[in-house]
Amino acid sequence: AGGFAGMSWDGTGTVIAILDTGIDKSHVFLSGKVIAEACFSSNDSSLSATSVCLGGAETSTITGSGVPCSANGCDHGTHVAGIAAGGSTGGFAGVAPGAGILAIQVFSQFSDAFICQLTGFPAPCALAFTSDVLAGLQHVYSQRSLLNIAAVNLSLGGQASATPCSTDPRASTIRSLKSANIATVVASGNEGEGARIAAPACAPEAVSVGSTGDGSGGTIADQVSSFTNSATFLSLLAPGAVINSSIPGGGFAQFQGTSMATPHVSGAFAILKQAAPNATVSQMLAALQTSGQPVFDPLNGLTKPRIKILDALAQLPAVQFNAANYTVDESSGTATITVNRSGVAVGTLSVNYAISDGTATAV
Repeated sequence: AGGFAGMSWDGTGTVIAILDTGIDKSHVFLSGKVIAEACFSSNDSSLSATSVCLGGAETSTITGSGVPCSANGCDHGTHVAGIAAGGSTGGFAGVAPGAGILAIQVFSQFSDAFICQLTGFPAPCALAFTSDVLAGLQHVYSQRSLLNIAAVNLSLGGQASATPCSTDPRASTIRSLKSANIATVVASGNEGEGARIAAPACAPEAVSVGSTGDGSGGTIADQVSSFTNSATFLSLLAPGAVINSSIPGGGFAQFQGTSMATPHVSGAFAILKQAAPNATVSQMLAALQTSGQPVFDPLNGLTKPRIKILDALAQLPAVQFNAANYTVDESSGTATITVNRSGVAVGTLSVNYAISDGTATAV
């Protein structure tokens, strides 16, 4: 969690948007964390789907819109939120306990038992329409000038792809969010695929996340989880088994999945954005990738980086003077000042500077 190694970075001043099954904002772990809410949920009688938004509406942005749905599986969003930004309680915290949360409920309730088999839960269950997830992403984009959003967390997914899925309906908005310096962090999926990751994690501008064990619950630390999807274009790994976090009603539970790995990365982006507000998504991702712990996946022979946030902070792009003082002869007319760039060599950096009178006149 933030605050490690004596450093104050904990995501303060940033916001993580969580598109999921809703968040129990009354939970002690999440008290005061939810700063804005929305709901996008569809009615479709042909699929036995009903909206869970306030009053049965399909869109809502008023207070209370982001509360958990009540079907089977609706504890998911509260668990994810706790991993990303849960406040310190009981001796542990989320990754970025200083960050705020934009809670966006994007699931609908399904009553058909056959359809619910897709989730592994009995009816009624929660599933999300692509159109509602897209509406949630567009809402995040619309809030970009109002909230300092570091990342969008999508611990959800659909059909897996072996190649980047640039035609996915959500890919364009994910690209727009990246242009607005907001990372879209997406779970790679839990089908144990060695060469495919779920949509929309496969979107070219998405930050896709697979799972490793964290050493608890019989897992081996830094071993790729057997359930995780992977591919050559997977972005990162993070702990996804077995993770203890908040669930609706005030309790805690241990879940596992790439859904649990993803908010670790969303929280990491919040910390990096706090530390370097002007760093781009590409620069922050490169910092996490170059500093990460290499983890070998025997399923496909790929080695991917497991995030190490403290080391990533040291890889953020920065500039500083080569020397504290420069001296030139009065008659020289000019002085050459050297500025060094450090951290990942991704993207361009600009520097604001000013001159002022000292032993010479500023001109």
